[in-house]
Amino acid sequence: MTGRTVLGPRGAGSPSITDEAGAARPSWAWPVIAGVVLAKSALNLAVAGRYGWHIDELYYRSTGQHPMLGYTDFPPLVPMVARLAEALFGSSLVGLRLFAVMAGAGTVVVTAAIARQLGGRQWAQGIAALAAATPTLGANAMFQTVSFDQLTWALLFLAAIRVLTLGTHNMSYAHTPADVADLLSAYDQVFPILASALAENDLHARLRCEPLKPLFKVRG
Repeated sequence: MTGRTVLGPRGAGSPSITDEAGAARPSWAWPVIAGVVLAKSALNLAVAGRYGWHIDELYYRSTGQHPMLGYTDFPPLVPMVARLAEALFGSSLVGLRLFAVMAGAGTVVVTAAIARQLGGRQWAQGIAALAAATPTLGANAMFQTVSFDQLTWALLFLAAIRVLTLGTHNMSYAHTPADVADLLSAYDQVFPILASALAENDLHARLRCEPLKPLFKVRG
């Protein structure tokens, strides 16, 4: 996506990127985000081999040796990852838990991206990264489905917020207000809270970010 550099919100002087929808976004806080990710990952890996195998980890490893499209307890992703870990690292427990740590690192980055998408400056992105690192620090201590659940849900929330704040889907190309209303009705069933905030045009007040720019390209 192309953009141009403009002054940050409220004339802060820090550059932000203006996307195609016209919404100004603050610059990334990569040094802070990277620092949180590295510190969290290092701590997880430092104790990854300390307490031995958990029974669930043995279960995931065993199911990974018998590939299927689905299992009684969980979808096929986790067993597939366990199978990949075994192919790369053999019977290494640290090698298996490395993938949970990577998923947790992804969750931290995506959470910071959500804060940025909502207008959060660098300090807000840093706080979001720290907030995400706290629960994932414990969740990523072992190879469990929860590590991948957290990353998946974070990605879904980011996608939903992008849809509602930038119109980055087919709604961007609606031609009339009636088209937009028809398309929004579908989202009322899936994202009732976000759809309500969008309809009231006060999402910025609820989330304490900059006022929303025009969301959709509508021709009256």
